Amino acid sequence: MADKLKLKPGNQRNFGRNPYTWKVKYPSLKRSWLCFIDILGFKEIITLNDESKLRKLHKTIINGNKILSGHDNKEEEDQKKYNIPSFHFIKSFTDNIVIGIPVEDDGELEFGVAVRRLADFQLSLVLSGFFIRGGLAFGLAYVDDYAVYGEALVAAYKGENELARDPRIIVTGTGIDQILSHLKYYGDSDYAPHNTVTKIDLDGQVFIDYLESTILDPSAKSTFDIASIKKHRKIVIKNLKSSKGNPKIWSKYEWVARYHNTFCQRYPAINRSDFFINIEKLRGSITTLSEMVRENATKKPPKHRQR
Repeated sequence: MADKLKLKPGNQRNFGRNPYTWKVKYPSLKRSWLCFIDILGFKEIITLNDESKLRKLHKTIINGNKILSGHDNKEEEDQKKYNIPSFHFIKSFTDNIVIGIPVEDDGELEFGVAVRRLADFQLSLVLSGFFIRGGLAFGLAYVDDYAVYGEALVAAYKGENELARDPRIIVTGTGIDQILSHLKYYGDSDYAPHNTVTKIDLDGQVFIDYLESTILDPSAKSTFDIASIKKHRKIVIKNLKSSKGNPKIWSKYEWVARYHNTFCQRYPAINRSDFFINIEKLRGSITTLSEMVRENATKKPPKHRQR
């Protein structure tokens, strides 16, 4: 099918600098890092017809696309100056986002850039109030404005849908195999940058450590974006409180809280109680019906707006 569908010159112009369609006549699969992302809580936003939140999400994704292209305009300027394609192509539909990154050689260079930018992208979404879950896979893929397909898409979707479970972007089996081949290049794998940008969770899943993006000096690891870490803490606590009556959702934010605490405990500069989330206090304890009635009686009634 792909080798029969010709990209007309007009269509090529519409695709801009999409690396999958750059100076080619026909759509073709490319070896890629491909990330499939699901925006959690999107259906609720639609159900409530929350237009302000939809506009906020739209703006956040647009800003996120800029993050994926680099934090400044230098990359875009270089693309125009040297007449080269974009590093990635992003496609968003309903509550899903697909990011395709074609690779050269073994994909180590692209992996390093991709996971750091994905970490920045995820952090920007979370700090805007949108938690995501995703899968990052390595394999053949094709992405444009009209279609997404390939083995990498299947693997990334399966990773998001069946393995990620919590608000994290996991690396699927195909991606892990590729990363392990990269580690062979290092005399001591402890010094490989892969250890910084990814971590292994308690269930064995490799995931992107997006809070690493709050480290302002990666070499010293002693200077942090304190405002972002505290905002992350505040947003997680807010979601834990609001989802307390829904165990399925609460457990997702509990994972984020534990991840937040583990990150803070890793570095002396932020290994303090005022950075931690007291999960057990937010969880509460087993109580009786009469105690619940007394507790509810002491709560202040909600204020009603005067008309």
